[in-house]
Amino acid sequence: MSAPLVTYDDALQSLGDVPNLGDRPTATNIRNLREDMCDKLEAIPSHQSNDFGFRGMIESTEKYDLMCPGKPWKVWPNPGNHRPVTVDVPAVAGGRATKRSLTREEQADAAVGYDANRIVYESETNIRRAVNAKLNGAIPKRFKRSPDQSRIGSINFKASDCPRTIFDGLTARYGRPTPAEKTANEALWSTGWNPQDPIEELFERLEECYVVALVTKPQYTKEQMIDKAVVAIQATGLFEAAMEKWHAFDAIEQEWLDVKVHYGSAYDVWLTSGAGTGTSGGYHGANMGYDDDDSVGTIGEKMTEMVNNVTRAHNANSVVTSEGIAALKAEGIQQRQEIAQLRMEMANLLRQTQTQVAPAYVPPTYAPAYVPAPAYAPAPPAPAYAPAAPATTGGGGRSRKGRGNRAAYGAAPPAVYPPLGPPSRGNRAIPPPAKPAGNRANPANPIKHFNNWNYCYSCGGDVPAWHSSTTCPAECRKSHHQIGCDRANYQQYLDLGHWASKKAMKKTQLPPAGAPA
Repeated sequence: MSAPLVTYDDALQSLGDVPNLGDRPTATNIRNLREDMCDKLEAIPSHQSNDFGFRGMIESTEKYDLMCPGKPWKVWPNPGNHRPVTVDVPAVAGGRATKRSLTREEQADAAVGYDANRIVYESETNIRRAVNAKLNGAIPKRFKRSPDQSRIGSINFKASDCPRTIFDGLTARYGRPTPAEKTANEALWSTGWNPQDPIEELFERLEECYVVALVTKPQYTKEQMIDKAVVAIQATGLFEAAMEKWHAFDAIEQEWLDVKVHYGSAYDVWLTSGAGTGTSGGYHGANMGYDDDDSVGTIGEKMTEMVNNVTRAHNANSVVTSEGIAALKAEGIQQRQEIAQLRMEMANLLRQTQTQVAPAYVPPTYAPAYVPAPAYAPAPPAPAYAPAAPATTGGGGRSRKGRGNRAAYGAAPPAVYPPLGPPSRGNRAIPPPAKPAGNRANPANPIKHFNNWNYCYSCGGDVPAWHSSTTCPAECRKSHHQIGCDRANYQQYLDLGHWASKKAMKKTQLPPAGAPA
């Protein structure tokens, strides 16, 4: 087939503005970009398809095979820079291939073929170049990767790069749908068909679900897609004759393209016959007109046809309503499951906060070094009592008594008499009377003020619910404040030498209900 030459400017104008992938490619924006460019390329006449134009240049292989079964898109070869003037001559047995010059008529025919091939090749090259130029602007630079693996890092796409390979790479790396998108695709796959919508909507929806499932896994088969379409049409109660013919076809005549052609034709006949929903009366106003034949047989046939039309419309509405109810039920089940999951997570978090383990001991860095008390040393005993030496006579006389004293005592120190006891200090020397045994007149109050068991290293054991060693305000903290100290490990901190506050720690009872927390 022949097609006019498409220049680079023509291709850019046909593509126009295209969606971009934003900050990061996702399954949705990649699919939107590809579908937008496919629709625009479909409008450009192509040598390979009158119906789909150049769509096959970037459309996925699987989806294009549904549109043009058995006719895959091919890259047109370069015919060269010169028209051929020779032709290869096949080799004979035992010889080798040779060339011969073309005759004038052969050269004329070859020139026509060369010119046609050249136009096709240049059109494809110009369109590929325009497509890649649009992709360079739509895809963030850090997500660009050349189809040629020998080029490393982010690059700009060249005119020789295959757009389909670029899209397939983006889809494989960043286009995996989220669980929500996968669930939505499965719901669309199972949705029936409302005859108020064109039958093409059913076919396009199933094709799109089929292509999405190629990435999400598990993949749908063509047989499943054909069965989905036939079941959705059969559920409406329409096209009974077409349905009977379909089941009579051989398997080779029940391909996807056959489904679209067969039931598409039946749908067109149904619309043009006046029984379709395109009439102003909708379902119940279809085929309500009367002609001038008022015979009993004619009236009976008309009434039967009217009843059949109403029954078909009712069946179609019932299918749609049932599917809507089923979808709502499925959504409700999913929401209840999500709520149950959230409740479990909240319960786990609460259980973890209630069973927190005491933090590992952090040795204090501020406590002064321990200085042991001095060892007990008893007071030295009083010296033994020695009587004073007798008085001697003065004048150095030679009395016998003087010399005897010196011989007996020699040069002994003067006598030290034992103390006679503390001097009298009046009434203060009398010890006070002992305190009577028994309980205090006013015992300590054991009831806390705040209704919680929080503890703060600096502020003690009766603090508000928001107050703890961790949340203690800076102006209330001691210089040696420890944020890991709580009521459970408070005694351990004391035993290790910390100066943890003992305030209100003897209060062992919570206040009555209504007390501040």
